Amino acid sequence: MRLFHAAMLASVFLYIVLVEFFLRPTPREPNMVFVGTFLAVSITSCFVALFFRRSYVDASVEALRSNPEDAAAVRRWRLGVVVSVALAESVVLFGFVLRMIGTPVQYCAVFYVLAVLMMIILTPQRP
Repeated sequence: MRLFHAAMLASVFLYIVLVEFFLRPTPREPNMVFVGTFLAVSITSCFVALFFRRSYVDASVEALRSNPEDAAAVRRWRLGVVVSVALAESVVLFGFVLRMIGTPVQYCAVFYVLAVLMMIILTPQRP
């Protein structure tokens, strides 16, 4: 799971480098309703990721401490890690899409920073 997390964290940085240094979209006036909607969905994704972390990962870790051979707890732990990291990854994709349609980098940087922070917070711990 740590390799999966590392790959997803690396892809966050690859998206940022790709859109900022290689694709260079034409700047346009931002549609603030669109930016606000993406921001609201991103924040919701962060809360859902934290919910999955608490509901699946933390509960599974407790179950695995008492019984390390519990296969169902291992499956719940993996599911929680994958879903929470994927939701955190979606935040950078919202910033990527906004940047591709020409939104200035100042607005998209919020999504980039939020995605990196969520990936750091959601680093999987060994059960």
